[in-house]
Amino acid sequence: MLGDTVSKLAASGAERARFPMRNPLGFRIGAMTAGIHVSFGILLISSLGSLLDPSLRLPAMSVSFGLALILVAEGGGLSTTASALVSTSRPRR
Repeated sequence: MLGDTVSKLAASGAERARFPMRNPLGFRIGAMTAGIHVSFGILLISSLGSLLDPSLRLPAMSVSFGLALILVAEGGGLSTTASALVSTSRPRR
């Protein structure tokens, strides 16, 4: 069971490594969408951080960063952090 998971992750990693060579424009567009999603998350973090009480600021900013990561991972953006998030998440059934 663990061997299957490792094999699937290795195949996924190999495919991600080949993607920029096969489709450079698609890779750049994916990277730009990841940047847009992260920028949206930073905007949300800054907005919430300035409005909240200092005792609630850190938890709210942390949750906002998590939401930005989820946007990148689910939106198809190409980000190293989002790739790590996807590769370490539980498989869908």
